[in-house]
Amino acid sequence: MRKNIEEGLYKKILKNIPIPTIDVLIFNNSLNKTLLFLRKNSPVKGEYYSIGGRLEKGESLLEGAINNFLDETGIKIDEENLYPIGTINEIFEETSFGKKWGVHSVNYYFAWKLEKEPKIKLDGQHSECKWFDVNDPNLHPYMKEKIRKSLDLLSKKIRKIREVN
Repeated sequence: MRKNIEEGLYKKILKNIPIPTIDVLIFNNSLNKTLLFLRKNSPVKGEYYSIGGRLEKGESLLEGAINNFLDETGIKIDEENLYPIGTINEIFEETSFGKKWGVHSVNYYFAWKLEKEPKIKLDGQHSECKWFDVNDPNLHPYMKEKIRKSLDLLSKKIRKIREVN
């Protein structure tokens, strides 16, 4: 279970500094679909988005990704199945405290290429999950960017593996 930060302190943090976060993007074996989760809370409430959350003090990026994913889906990802992709600045007008606060996160994200469909147990932050075409024009702009960069890097890694074999 992730640690909660006292509300008054968290508001001060949101108002003054970027929040380090980690996301995990899930792709099918063919890399033509991504599994996204319908958010019940801000930011991006009502949008399909990747799983993720804050990096906690003392966690590595990899540990943060694994821990956030476990908390939000009930699935423990093996670290050899996670591919580090990169960083994106995500700036949202609204948080769970309302528009007055806004949030700026520096988001490091990983990709997970599935061999088979996982059995997901959603937490209270998401109401459902759904597969989307990776080129779906209706996805959130940040998701489009993360998907594009993930696919570029995953494709290069797969080509290198095939060349070695």
